[in-house]
Amino acid sequence: MPDEKAGAERHIRDADFNALVDFLASQAYIGLGAVNHPQTEKPVLDLVYAKHAIDLLTIIEKKSDGNLTAPEKSYMENVLYQLRMTYMRMQQVATTPPDELPEEPPEEADTDSDNAEATDGELPDEGEEGEEGKEGKEGDVE
Repeated sequence: MPDEKAGAERHIRDADFNALVDFLASQAYIGLGAVNHPQTEKPVLDLVYAKHAIDLLTIIEKKSDGNLTAPEKSYMENVLYQLRMTYMRMQQVATTPPDELPEEPPEEADTDSDNAEATDGELPDEGEEGEEGKEGKEGDVE
């Protein structure tokens, strides 16, 4: 049984909506190799894991529609936009031969919330190129 005193000394962020979003986003960033994996202490690219975390956030976004404050909604949209853009860049990197990669990373996209709808909540599966080959129902991410 864990020591109650040791746990009481740690500071844990308040449990609120943004903390939930950040928790799932951090899992996506681990899969995108942007954050060191906690077990290996090194970045690991795992697009399946990253996509799963992004899909979970998308479900929360849809299920909470109409129940969020304006700042919560904006935060969710911005986080999802950044994750989707990073996912798509990393998917391109993972499928591009090393000798064809550009030497300079592309410019960061504008992050205003109008662009949050750019991917319509869908991410292409690994090996899919953009809009081509999408199957399934609207909003499904397979």
